[in-house]
Amino acid sequence: MKHLRKFNESGQMIDTNNLNDILQDIIELGYKCHVESHWWSDRENSISLIMYGKDDRRFIDIQEVLPELERLISYLSTEDYSMDDTSEKRIQTFRDVPSEKTKQNIMISISSMSKIDLVWNKELNKYEMEGSLSLYFREKI
Repeated sequence: MKHLRKFNESGQMIDTNNLNDILQDIIELGYKCHVESHWWSDRENSISLIMYGKDDRRFIDIQEVLPELERLISYLSTEDYSMDDTSEKRIQTFRDVPSEKTKQNIMISISSMSKIDLVWNKELNKYEMEGSLSLYFREKI
């Protein structure tokens, strides 16, 4: 029993079901989300989120999901989680997306292994992100 108590008193993992309320708004818009949590006994815990485009399309409407992503980031910061550098750059790129067409497509390099492709949607008259969006959060220790 002594070992069980010590284990239960060690680092607590956030209940990722609490993220459901925020992500539900994104899911109701037609996006698919995958959340994974990682608990470690000897280092910080982490959460990863992958968002996929609506239906069979592979595009994410940035203006449509950004307010909900900001709510998610805010909530996780109150739970002592922060984004890694690459995720922070992705969100900053979302914040800075031009509202008018500047050229056909825009490719923004986030890191040596990550980029964001923005495609102009003629019907919606705005840029959308092609592909999926991955965000990674780490617990502050």
